[in-house]
Amino acid sequence: MSKLYSFKKAKILAVDDEKDLLDLIKMVLKDSLYDIHTANSGKEALEKLQNETYAVFILDIRMPEISGHDLAHKIKKMPQYKDTPIVFITGYLSEVDDIFENHTFGPVDYLMKPLDYHMLKSKVNFLSQLYYQKLGLEELNNKRLQEIERRKSIERDLEKIVRKQTNELRQSRESFKNVVEKSMDAILVINMDGCVMFMNKAAENILGQNKSKFIGTYFGVPIVENKTIEIDIISKKGKSGTGEMAVIRNQWEGRPAYLLTIRDITERKNVQEALQRSTEELQKRTNALEKEIDERIQAEKKIRELNQELEYQVAQLKSSRVC
Repeated sequence: MSKLYSFKKAKILAVDDEKDLLDLIKMVLKDSLYDIHTANSGKEALEKLQNETYAVFILDIRMPEISGHDLAHKIKKMPQYKDTPIVFITGYLSEVDDIFENHTFGPVDYLMKPLDYHMLKSKVNFLSQLYYQKLGLEELNNKRLQEIERRKSIERDLEKIVRKQTNELRQSRESFKNVVEKSMDAILVINMDGCVMFMNKAAENILGQNKSKFIGTYFGVPIVENKTIEIDIISKKGKSGTGEMAVIRNQWEGRPAYLLTIRDITERKNVQEALQRSTEELQKRTNALEKEIDERIQAEKKIRELNQELEYQVAQLKSSRVC
């Protein structure tokens, strides 16, 4: 099971009008990974769907009132179950083709009666794993979207801070110094020629530069107004990282200048990169699982064709003997 998606047990719903078969399925699948629920009819199954969420459905095709096919279509119309795997049970080889022709959406498989216990457990294991892999990928994507939104929020907050600090600069240079020296972000003033005119204590720590030596020197990073960009930084402790720099035009000592704020986002970048790697790895694993399902389906289809050909030849042989 995927470790990226939090869950207790995979809930499996088995639906059949034969109680003996349901008891057999429960016995075969009694495992710490599964919580087996059963229903004796399609109507009872639909009632259970109102209160529970299932990872795999096991449906008998031939049932009174609501058949396995009809029940599957009703289930797939529910948004939360559009990608949930279904295993059909049939005692008739002729019904196998109908399964794949009538159910082209989501993972679908089948088992022949009498049931092969090992095959039942193997297919449920595989399909439930695939289901939770997909849920894990969705969870990662949601986290990524949350991180993007958090970053936008940080950028908005940073813009508010810069505007506030700019207003304070216009009122008083001393008031400005009192504010920026308390900031955790690096704050610098660069003149129109690109030379450093002012930097706070945080700038010394984030950029690894001594204020007395850095002021008056060329800043060395392209100035892009009204846009947040990422730059490479090396802190006083010698650690390399990434800074997020925002620039606005302002006044310094009566002359046009640039006000820069630089925030150390190294830890955030590391988290984003780790999340991206996890997302890519999970996508690869999901693709591999889907490919394996397709290969299994093709192999089983070939076996069905060979069985049908064999049955035909046997029938022909019997017919010739009768003649």
